[in-house]
Amino acid sequence: MTRTFFLALTATALLAPLQGVFAADEKNDAAKYRSTVMSTIGSSFGGFVAVYLGKVKPVDVEKHLVANTQALAQAAQLINDLVPAGSEGGDALPAIWKDPEGFQKLANDAAEATAGLAIAAEANDRGAMGQAFKAVGNSCKGCHDKYRADN
Repeated sequence: MTRTFFLALTATALLAPLQGVFAADEKNDAAKYRSTVMSTIGSSFGGFVAVYLGKVKPVDVEKHLVANTQALAQAAQLINDLVPAGSEGGDALPAIWKDPEGFQKLANDAAEATAGLAIAAEANDRGAMGQAFKAVGNSCKGCHDKYRADN
């Protein structure tokens, strides 16, 4: 009984600070989630660029190119779902909610471009990766220029 009591008390003391993290603030949570997914996209693209340009040289370059581009393409598939009504905030500009069709088109362009980059990496086709790299960069820039606040 005493051991169970102390375990419960310890768990309560350790988990109490997390109450604020799990508080119901859907708007803020949606903006944080959007930021997390977009950071994943940026990190995956950055990882690809570092390996593709030879700035880092892992033992299995092809494996790293494929892994980064697959992660990038998977995360890019989520972009359309990241801006539900009522989720304003973060780095997203109000223009996203005023022009959902325009945002959706650019999000679809990004998903298509990143999928093309993943296919090129899987084929280990450096020329196709170079072309797809440009397409991904242009799709990201087009969306950021219109719908993302400057940092």
